[in-house]
Amino acid sequence: MNTTTPADAAAWLRAVADLLDRAAPVPLCVTVSLDVSEYCTSLTEADRVAVVDGLASALGLSAQPARVASFWEHVAKRSDGAFYLSVGTGIAGPRICACGKACAHV
Repeated sequence: MNTTTPADAAAWLRAVADLLDRAAPVPLCVTVSLDVSEYCTSLTEADRVAVVDGLASALGLSAQPARVASFWEHVAKRSDGAFYLSVGTGIAGPRICACGKACAHV
């Protein structure tokens, strides 16, 4: 389980924000990922999706299922060139049957 508290993470993010405020204008790429990981919480998939939806909404984003490489996640993303933000959690992908479609009867 994850032992970092939300307050600990917020303190680190404030330190990074303070550094960016003080830094000379140099080209930086900033990536922030809020991962509601099944490996860091005991929440069910449905509960993790609800948390992602709430976080995304608070950030003015909308989450949706998306295929990422060989797995699926429920994710919201924002990318403005050198700034990338994502909020997501892994989910089970659709089950594809012999007809080639995502079917409930599989």
